[in-house]
Amino acid sequence: MLALLRDDLLSENRTGLAKTLFAWESENITRLGIEQIWEPTPFPLERGGEAMSPVSEDMVARLESMIRITPRKIWADEA
Repeated sequence: MLALLRDDLLSENRTGLAKTLFAWESENITRLGIEQIWEPTPFPLERGGEAMSPVSEDMVARLESMIRITPRKIWADEA
């Protein structure tokens, strides 16, 4: 999933970013067993109509280093 996040950041794909973040949030809520009290709310990037800030080279480098050191099973899409 980190690869998806990186691609969405680089392409400034707000919809893709929101879907990825929502999926992570949902997985964590389920894992914690607190679905009954969870109230999903929009991420800030979903609320505003303003353009996203350009992604810095530093952010790209940090994401790439995370992807390289993160085990494939953590960020790979599960079937």
